[in-house]
Amino acid sequence: MQKIFSFFNQYSLLISISFLVILFLAFFPQTFTTVDEYGYLANSRNLIHSNLRQECHPYEPAFYPVKDYCVPKYNIGTSLFLATTAAFPQRISFIIPFLTFLTGIIYFSKLLKFFKIQQIYLYFFAFFPTFIYFSRTLLSETFSAVLVLIIFYYLLKFFNKQKLFYGILIGLLGGLLVLVKYSNAILLIILLGGFFFQNVKKFSIKQNMQLIYKVLLGALPIIIFFFWINNYLYGNPLRSGYFYSHEQSLFVISNVPLMTIRYFLILNLLYPGMLISNFLTKFKYRNLILATIITFILFFSTFPGNNGAFQGRILDLILGARFLIPVIPLSLLLYFQWLNRLIKERFQGIILLTILIMALVITLESLLHQNFLLHYQFAG
Repeated sequence: MQKIFSFFNQYSLLISISFLVILFLAFFPQTFTTVDEYGYLANSRNLIHSNLRQECHPYEPAFYPVKDYCVPKYNIGTSLFLATTAAFPQRISFIIPFLTFLTGIIYFSKLLKFFKIQQIYLYFFAFFPTFIYFSRTLLSETFSAVLVLIIFYYLLKFFNKQKLFYGILIGLLGGLLVLVKYSNAILLIILLGGFFFQNVKKFSIKQNMQLIYKVLLGALPIIIFFFWINNYLYGNPLRSGYFYSHEQSLFVISNVPLMTIRYFLILNLLYPGMLISNFLTKFKYRNLILATIITFILFFSTFPGNNGAFQGRILDLILGARFLIPVIPLSLLLYFQWLNRLIKERFQGIILLTILIMALVITLESLLHQNFLLHYQFAG
């Protein structure tokens, strides 16, 4: 058992990615099912033709009238990713979120090494059912989650070595994270602020100002683009397409208690005790990560539209976690750090068996999803 465990531990990155590639190709997504995906894909096509301002057509989903033209409701960031395949048949676009997810697996492996957590836990990240489902869609959540992981990794590097390259990269990636979804700005502010707060005493005032300057240097081009694209499309630098769909700044405080309970249950049922363990683990950045998770839970609990994901199905565990996906990788990092201390060598067989079960679960998930897509026709 020890040799088998060591083999799977040593080659976790290669094995998990190889398995997921085979799974993705065997059950290749056929089409999209949501108006969000339609909007992102349509935007990507319009991007390569420099034609984001569209003529208004009746029954055009995800586009809203502004003066004498129509604009996309959805943020431009996801479409920037999808634009790389916009010249190819529509199905090819599904490769982009999947490749993005594989990139996230690579960076999560780096984080496990950085914090001296066994690589065996990489399988539980790579086989997380919610990640698998949304990496098979054109939605924004996979891009958000992976960008958060990469930013977190380079923040660790940046405050260790203070290299200009890391600062510029964090600024660029942070700007892109906000372009993907404007609500990600909350997450970014907490992460950046938390890292600076925890490390401020290590550096002089001059050094801290230099660190901030390096990040802003990378973020500046994205900030300029952000204000320009909003003004060009929506008539105001601080306006988004959600202004025209009447969803911008739509909060229902009375919705918070029920949704918070639902999110709490999801994050403790998908993997047993995942969120609870985050409060128990000993981790330098535990409070920062918890602040990020809790803020995200409370923020999205105010959205009344989220209730539609909860219909008393087992699928609710996957679909209901959608808006929390950007912070789930950080929660898993705390979870695995806790398990790494808790689980001893005598549990190696149980870990391997659980990995096998998870592989079977995501295989079934991919099969069922493909069968659903084969019989689905998007109606707009």
